[in-house]
Amino acid sequence: MGTVEANHFGSGIGRDGKVDQFNYLYNLVQVEIETKTTKSSPSCTNGLLWLTRAMDFLLALFRNLIEHEDWTMSQACTDSYNKTLKKWHGWLASSSFTSISMPRY
Repeated sequence: MGTVEANHFGSGIGRDGKVDQFNYLYNLVQVEIETKTTKSSPSCTNGLLWLTRAMDFLLALFRNLIEHEDWTMSQACTDSYNKTLKKWHGWLASSSFTSISMPRY
């Protein structure tokens, strides 16, 4: 990172010297809505959606670990997955998770 970029890092000023239009997530999402790119694979909006879903999964997992001390990690993960992410995954991702979460003896 050069001197100019280092001085402006985090200041909202881009390399072209203009104020960054995406200094708030709302602005970024609004532009993607207006340009109809929210559902494209590299979309930041799509990334934020999956980030919130992942956080829901982790919250459910931690809740299971606290409330069900007798459960194995596999049981806690499977229950959390079924409650949060399974409805958003297709058959391939769902079956992949199932095979990964199965205990190995």
